[in-house]
Amino acid sequence: PPLAEEHDTADSRYHVEDIDDAIDRQRQARHVTQHFPLLTDQQRYVAWEYVARDRPRAEVAAELGVTPARVSQISAAAIQTLREAMGLTGGSR
Repeated sequence: PPLAEEHDTADSRYHVEDIDDAIDRQRQARHVTQHFPLLTDQQRYVAWEYVARDRPRAEVAAELGVTPARVSQISAAAIQTLREAMGLTGGSR
């Protein structure tokens, strides 16, 4: 069946909000990645693979040769370092 006229057009208000959200996320990501050099290689890997890409902790742990619990510890340390560098405080993942 054809769509009713009120459903036939997109609400541009939602598209603008989606675009604004995407731009904000990109800005935040750039700001965070600017501070990646402060991290150790292991912290950088965990921050990217486990936190940013949301890969399973067990997979990242296997790749690094550490336990999943250690990935959580590395993640917390990386996030804390990034938060301090960015002048933020608060919890981790």
